[in-house]
Amino acid sequence: MLDSVLTLRSILSVFSNDYIIDFTFHQNGIIQGQLTNTGYLLPSYFNRQETLYGYRINKNIVGNIHQIFAHFRVDLDIGGTCNRYETLNIVKDQIPLQQDPDVIKYQTKIIRDLKTTEKRAVFDYNFRKPKYHLVYNNNVRNDLGQEKSYR
Repeated sequence: MLDSVLTLRSILSVFSNDYIIDFTFHQNGIIQGQLTNTGYLLPSYFNRQETLYGYRINKNIVGNIHQIFAHFRVDLDIGGTCNRYETLNIVKDQIPLQQDPDVIKYQTKIIRDLKTTEKRAVFDYNFRKPKYHLVYNNNVRNDLGQEKSYR
């Protein structure tokens, strides 16, 4: 499907780094967030004890290991503020074939899992268990009776 997107970009400069933050809004409801780190290395003077914390990049300079963390909080209001968070868990389903019950048919199945508390909404991402994350207002539906949602 062809897709036109709207990208909202912001650039932050902190010390020797520039952070490019992109939020891309797709027509199918997907919102993609991306953080790109650019900038200059912030080195320190080399001594033997520093080799545990970085690599020597010149005669008197060590490039230190460092971490960059970014946390984003999103507040989506879909037709009001009464929004829900739900996952669509994708699982493998085994069902007998109608034409021949001795033959097993495998297909993917969606299991809806409404997160009713903040504790239930916490998750560790597992690539072996695919899922979609949805935010929607249960009181706002499209012409076919489906919830309008962000994925």
